[in-house]
Amino acid sequence: MKQIKAIKSTVILFAIVLFALFVLMPNPVLAGESAIVFSDDFDDNTLNTSQWTKDVVGSDNFFNEINQEANFTTYGHGSWDTGHSILWSKNITIENWKSITISGKWKFTNPATAEMRCLLFDVDTNYYIGATYATYDISVPDEHLRLHNDAGPYEKYLAQDIPRDYVNFDIILTHDLVEYVENGVLIASVPSTILTATNTFKLQIGGYDASSGYQSMYFDDIQINVTFLEPSVTIDDDFNETTPGWNETCFNTIQDGIDAVASGGTVYVNNGTYDGAYIFVNKAVSISGENVDGVRVSGTFVVMNNNATIIENMTIANVTGG
Repeated sequence: MKQIKAIKSTVILFAIVLFALFVLMPNPVLAGESAIVFSDDFDDNTLNTSQWTKDVVGSDNFFNEINQEANFTTYGHGSWDTGHSILWSKNITIENWKSITISGKWKFTNPATAEMRCLLFDVDTNYYIGATYATYDISVPDEHLRLHNDAGPYEKYLAQDIPRDYVNFDIILTHDLVEYVENGVLIASVPSTILTATNTFKLQIGGYDASSGYQSMYFDDIQINVTFLEPSVTIDDDFNETTPGWNETCFNTIQDGIDAVASGGTVYVNNGTYDGAYIFVNKAVSISGENVDGVRVSGTFVVMNNNATIIENMTIANVTGG
């Protein structure tokens, strides 16, 4: 009888542990999937301080979550440092990301000499990407959209009417590009690699005014959606755009496969000849050939930052570490 009770107790305890693991704890996001990692619809009319930190500087600058939207009122004091109204998200950690999309709605109801902004920052370096709507001279129709990548030569200014009514927007970051989409239409894009190695981010929304005058900016339904790198990819020198999975899990160069696979993942290389002066490995991955005599690589593998990389079953010209 005691033994039966002990078995029942063990079963109950095991069930509790399973419940805690699969119900109470969040499910991990697997490589190759997508997930919403941040979201606020502002519907409760109370700032969610577990997600946001308010940063309001200067008299007559305000933030209110009211009417189920985020309202920023700015009043100029001559510079950003002396007058702004913004929200900073708490740190958002994203490993093995392939693309990051910031989406939502925004409007700037009475633009004069101010800037409305949505920017994504690297917590460690303070580099950023994103988009701003601005006008700096009330007497000149200089309304414009600015697409940021924190690298001056590629920052793009575009004459664009500031939205007085809500428009839907998407700011899309990949490992080599930043895009701004409005109401489903691509408006602008710039090259950018500034956040390629970033894993911890902060989102900034709001604005500031450069001169005296009240400006009103509104945001709603802010969301960050992430697609993740693949756990494994396959390389074949005969693959092309007709190959199922092309540019997702199937590539014809080893470098493209390394770029597309998650840290800790595997790049499978089918028999063939692969050219290329240098192949850069900037993460810990396994690069596995189909056959040591069948896979021939004429270039040099450059393993960066002494990553724990495995290269096997292929004939290669050279490997070097950095």
